[in-house]
Amino acid sequence: MFWKKLLPNPVMFSYDLDDQRASFRVYPPDDAPMWVFFGEETVQIIEIGVGGFSFRNLDFDIGNTPHCMFSLPNDDVMISIRIEILHIDEQNVCGCTFVDLPNEAENAIHLYMLAVQKTELGKKKPTIFTSHTPQ
Repeated sequence: MFWKKLLPNPVMFSYDLDDQRASFRVYPPDDAPMWVFFGEETVQIIEIGVGGFSFRNLDFDIGNTPHCMFSLPNDDVMISIRIEILHIDEQNVCGCTFVDLPNEAENAIHLYMLAVQKTELGKKKPTIFTSHTPQ
């Protein structure tokens, strides 16, 4: 038997503690915008993830917990949820978190995010490497 000497684990990933997000988010594409409904008022979702989304402020204050509804472009189901406003930036954009997001809604958001990422990757031109052998 032999033992490997344990070496200190180098840091592979780090994140900025000042970043207010707790989850990855995507930007809905321009050709398939997402809308959130607050009663009679409607506003476009700027970015979304399983932790929450951001949108232009409709006179909310930090700590407000309004009820809203939205649907994902790839899903016909309307998600009805309460959110909590976590911060409002200099451009008057609210960042919010979902309050008690149901598992089905979380799964639907994950699927939507994957679809957006696949679409974005598909837009990038592939790099083709060729090798030429002397003749």
